[in-house]
Amino acid sequence: MKRAEDIRMCIGYGTDTIGIVVEYPEPVPWNVDAATAKELIAACETTAKSCIVTHGDITKYVQLAYTLQPDYMQIHFGGDVEDIFQLTKQLGSCSKTRLIVTFTPTTPFEEIMELSKLDISALLHDLRVPGNSAREH
Repeated sequence: MKRAEDIRMCIGYGTDTIGIVVEYPEPVPWNVDAATAKELIAACETTAKSCIVTHGDITKYVQLAYTLQPDYMQIHFGGDVEDIFQLTKQLGSCSKTRLIVTFTPTTPFEEIMELSKLDISALLHDLRVPGNSAREH
């Protein structure tokens, strides 16, 4: 979501969770900056949960969680379970934000099992990978 009026429309139709892509490091047309995301999260009010989607390092994740206070943060798993563990510890002590970790078909099963033992809200299997994510015109 990029516009408050779209969020209000979705809430009117009963949407439970609103997704907002924030400061994603690759150029995507649905990306917004942190200031815009804060306004969009406010538009969720108490009716819908907010979920920011981003990518980066632990410092960036914690900073966005502190600044924006979304209900959820969806991040893409980069192959280091210890990083996710450290992030859950930092978020648990400073923020209401719960973590959703996205993995791909190439993520080893053992790593998925390790992730499932962590204090995260959800594991999300994303079938999109760089080789199949380009839009065809």
